Parts: sequence; structure tokens; C-alpha cells
Amino acid sequence: MKIDDLFNWHGKLGDYIIYNYRGQKCIRRKPKIRNPPTSMQKAQQERMTSVGIFYKALKDAGLSPYWTEASKGKLPHGYNLVVKENMPAFQANGEICDFTKLQPTPLLLPLPDNMQLAQEDDGSWLLQWTNNSCLPGAAEDDLLRVFLMRDAESFNLVPVNTGNACRGDGEARFSIGEALKDYPHLYALFCSSTGWKCTNSRYFNIIYKF
Repeated sequence: MKIDDLFNWHGKLGDYIIYNYRGQKCIRRKPKIRNPPTSMQKAQQERMTSVGIFYKALKDAGLSPYWTEASKGKLPHGYNLVVKENMPAFQANGEICDFTKLQPTPLLLPLPDNMQLAQEDDGSWLLQWTNNSCLPGAAEDDLLRVFLMRDAESFNLVPVNTGNACRGDGEARFSIGEALKDYPHLYALFCSSTGWKCTNSRYFNIIYKF
């Protein structure tokens, strides 16, 4: 076909479509036929969607700035780090498959040693740990924070009031209200009192005695 014939031509030409639009000759590439996603791709999409919802839960809980801090000087931003650290915790249908692999917070400060949680006779909870002054970055006034999660389909983190418990206390007593008795997944961590530094989270699967 001569180049001059293009002005009178319309229709398909190789990978292109030539057509008139409002008196103008236009040309566009034919849309590519995409294969339907594989089962593996669908599973990955489900995981990504769930991690995105989990990230929103972290923002609502006030934990996203710690991920932003963790991403400083790195190519991935905070959200990408959340994805990288938490994707292994989700299964193909988007539900949480392993709460021990879930990481609500990044590792910026060291956790205390020997963290243990037990329910007291009065129904309250006692969290104990061993302080180690040799841990780099650890400070006596690092604040304890505790969050609860309900089940594999619910990603919200509900905070628990631990008073003003700090790393230097070595222990903290707190109560979990009746409304939260169906929240068996507990995460405990410590946050710097002077900036956006935190430990990663210590997970406990709690069983209420009464």
C-alpha cells in the first residue's frame, strides 16, 4: 500500500487499526489479548489485597510511622516493607495462616529477653521480661504497647491499656475486658519515648481460663 492510500484507508493494518474520528484520521494499536490469571496469580492478588488491608489497620493503630522510619535510606518505602515482612503470614484465600509470622512492627530496637505472659488468679494478665543493659539502643523508658487481634479474617489491632509500663519495669499487669475475650492473638512490643523507633512484636496465643 502506498503511503498516500492511508488517507482513504480504514480498518486493520497489521497490529494497528486506522479509523476516522470527528473528521480526523486516527491510528491505534490493536489491544492485546490477555490470558486469564493463573491460580497462583489469583492467590498472590488475594494476599496483596489482604496485606493492603492489614497496612490500613497498622495506620489506624498508629504503627505506620515506624515502618516509614525503617524504610529510611532504603529503596522500598514503608508499605513495601510491610508487604515483604507480612506476605508469608497470609494464605491463598487472603486469610492469615500463621499469626506467628505476622509482623505489626519492624525491628528497629531489640526486644527484652525471656518475655512470658500468664493469667493471674483475679483474671488479669502478667507480662514479664528480663532486662539486659547490653542490648544496643534499648532504653529503660521504652514504652510497652500491647495489641489484640481476633481471627484470620479480621485485621484490626485493638490496643490494650498497660498504664505507663516501660522496659525498665521488668513486668506489666493489665486487664482485658469482657468484650475482647474472643481476641486470642496478642502482640507485645516496646516503642522509644523519644522517636519513631520500636521493637518487632512478640506474639502470644492466649487462652482465657475464666
